[in-house]
Amino acid sequence: LFPHPENQAIFERVRATRQAITFRAKPFEFADQPWRGTTYWDWSLVPVPDSTGGLQGLVFSLIDVTETVRSVKEREALLDEVDRQRSIVQTVIEHVPAGIVLVNRSNLRVLWANQAYLQFLEPPFVTDGIVGRTIEEFIPNAAGTGVLAIFQQVAATGEPFRVWEFPYDGFA
Repeated sequence: LFPHPENQAIFERVRATRQAITFRAKPFEFADQPWRGTTYWDWSLVPVPDSTGGLQGLVFSLIDVTETVRSVKEREALLDEVDRQRSIVQTVIEHVPAGIVLVNRSNLRVLWANQAYLQFLEPPFVTDGIVGRTIEEFIPNAAGTGVLAIFQQVAATGEPFRVWEFPYDGFA
């Protein structure tokens, strides 16, 4: 077995106590192979008694789980980066001086709206919010003015709707 003081102590302890031991993703560095970096191993060491109560030997089982551990660490790092970027985008969206509303495309109910958007609305929506409400509930005459049709078109096609001006006098 590769000479390693910690592992030698573990073998000696199992031999002396006759107690099995198991490790999951135990880190290990090969002193003579530094290019491998830290490797990870699931391993167990089980004493095998003989017929007189002594020790016949030890069963050593070893599985290299390095790639799995590295994949998990890489995934966690990527998720951390996604969270960091999401936080930045969320901060910008919440503080941009433009009204932004996120609407569920299947039922046209509001999932989220920033403060700038809420300021366009009339009471009670300014204070109570609009999450969970449909477009018709908080935009006066949304169907008659064509606003509802715009939301329906975007929901159906997934394509943005762009106009330079859209006359609408439904809000106070």
